[in-house]
Amino acid sequence: MGAVFDVHFIAHFLGWLGKMLIMRDWYVAWICSFGFEFLELTFRHWLPNFYECWWDSLLLDLFGCNLLGIIAGNMILKYMAVSKIDWLRGKEIKNAATQTTCNDMVKGFLSHFTPSALEKYEWSGLQSLQRYVGVTVFIVICLLIDCNNFFYKFLVWVPPGHFLLQFRIFLWGFAAIATSKEWYEYVDNVHCKRLGPFAWLTFYVSLVELSSIIKFSPGHFTEPFPVWIKAAWCLIASVYVFGLFTAFRNGQRASKINYNPYNPEIEITKHNKKD
Repeated sequence: MGAVFDVHFIAHFLGWLGKMLIMRDWYVAWICSFGFEFLELTFRHWLPNFYECWWDSLLLDLFGCNLLGIIAGNMILKYMAVSKIDWLRGKEIKNAATQTTCNDMVKGFLSHFTPSALEKYEWSGLQSLQRYVGVTVFIVICLLIDCNNFFYKFLVWVPPGHFLLQFRIFLWGFAAIATSKEWYEYVDNVHCKRLGPFAWLTFYVSLVELSSIIKFSPGHFTEPFPVWIKAAWCLIASVYVFGLFTAFRNGQRASKINYNPYNPEIEITKHNKKD
């Protein structure tokens, strides 16, 4: 029992540490953490795997390993986050004239797989309507990918420790790093008009997973939702609409940016020379 508890705790801690480094925003990570726990309550009458004790859901998951993983990821971001990245020089090579040792060679090899610096994201969902919708889409896709994993296990009868599920999580973890960057650039940069390929691929694959789950779900999920779940979702919808109105009002008050750093307007003034 103790070994199972340790594996569960470590897996959740490392999972939310990785998610924090992907989302790179304290508030977005917390919303996803609360959102997934509420999704477990929403679909637990369909998926027996979602049934948990209240202390397991709150003390071990939400305010336990999830919180510790988010805090650890936030500390890493504060330590390594920068506003600018030197793309030309990359990492500085110190003590190049000294004799290299075996440890230096190992560190140099591993350094090629680590980023020079981490860019901290400021999603600021309430700043404007576009950012609010962008953050909403990002959170919904994150929760959808997590939920698809559990619905697949139930419909296809795949054991939790099967290598296919682990390989799926492995692929999604690497794809999420590039996807979050491309989507954040699309939401944050008002001059970015095109979405990157990883973001398009993520939307496509997640929707294909959802459509396949819907295709094989008839006859399995027939039990109706409890009344308190419906009331809770109505409350969440009202809070979301209030946030939508707040973001729209903040966007109207903000000043418009006329300068485009990617395509600046240059005015050329002609001066007549006097004889």
